[in-house]
Amino acid sequence: MQRAEVEYKEVVWNQLPGEIQEKLQEEHPYLVAFPAVFIDEKYVGGVVETAKLFLEKGLVSSKKNERS
Repeated sequence: MQRAEVEYKEVVWNQLPGEIQEKLQEEHPYLVAFPAVFIDEKYVGGVVETAKLFLEKGLVSSKKNERS
């Protein structure tokens, strides 16, 4: 997110009230691992899926930085 210079909000699962956790589990039963990324309230996936999306949108590149 930082590399793509995209503004984001981090939500820590253990800090969510129980009723919110239950609601999210009901609405998104496929959430079994974290981080889970949502953009505009739509589930994108995890880190790999988010990186692929950012590559497709041109927000990041896959070129490695040259180090001296």
